Amino acid sequence: MNILLSKIIGAFTVVLAVGVFMYFNLKEEGIFQDDRIVPIAPTIISAPVPQNPPSLPGSGNVLLTGSFGGEHISLMLTPLGGRLEYDCAVGVIDEPIYLKDDGSFKVVGRHIFESGGPEQLGSPSPKQHKAHYEGRILDNVLTLTVTLSDSDQEIGIFTLRRDSKASLQKCL
Repeated sequence: MNILLSKIIGAFTVVLAVGVFMYFNLKEEGIFQDDRIVPIAPTIISAPVPQNPPSLPGSGNVLLTGSFGGEHISLMLTPLGGRLEYDCAVGVIDEPIYLKDDGSFKVVGRHIFESGGPEQLGSPSPKQHKAHYEGRILDNVLTLTVTLSDSDQEIGIFTLRRDSKASLQKCL
């Protein structure tokens, strides 16, 4: 019983630490527009974390985590969601990705177009678009389709590999 309790506390600690890390990274990107979310100080991770944590109890779905890279895109997935970087945009996945039996998934998030050059003082923040991210992973290859929800505009279909470096050409 003590081992189970230790694992549960360890997993909670990891989720808390990852959440705080993501909050500060997203805050720097300007994705959070207000400070109503109060960050909690990170705590020490007290248990080892597997690359892909176990399935949800009774669900049969596997939680997808890790880093992926491809042409014009990088993706970092955590137990809380994910962050994407493109040549001239960024994206946020607002929920964990649980794979269906065939390795597919569909989640929601946001997509923010970037412009080249330095930001001008007083210029408005870039508009955030609701987006859905749909994909499938087979072995270590992830195929991802990104579509804006508000206009049904397809941003692209991307092929990413687990633990591969992204090939980005940031807009200037």
